[in-house]
Amino acid sequence: MESDPKCLVCGRGTPRNDSRIIVLTTEEKATIANPLDEYVYCKPCWNVLSDPNSGPALISGIAQHHLRRLGVLNAEELAQRFRSALTSRAIRRS
Repeated sequence: MESDPKCLVCGRGTPRNDSRIIVLTTEEKATIANPLDEYVYCKPCWNVLSDPNSGPALISGIAQHHLRRLGVLNAEELAQRFRSALTSRAIRRS
């Protein structure tokens, strides 16, 4: 029996029929260094990510964390610029 996939944000196992699963197109995969076959998000995490107010903050925080782990000196500045771009996109979509 196959185990439930894990949410990319919180790491919990989540049933496939109770998840948001994103599969990238070939063109999208070409822009990412090591793309996954699918991106799985549990409902609570997807609700936060897709919210135009909380989503950009969470995503930029995750980006900042990864940049710091990679030793990027201006990680906070880059994450803030990324957050501004995400917020701008969210405003345009609503």
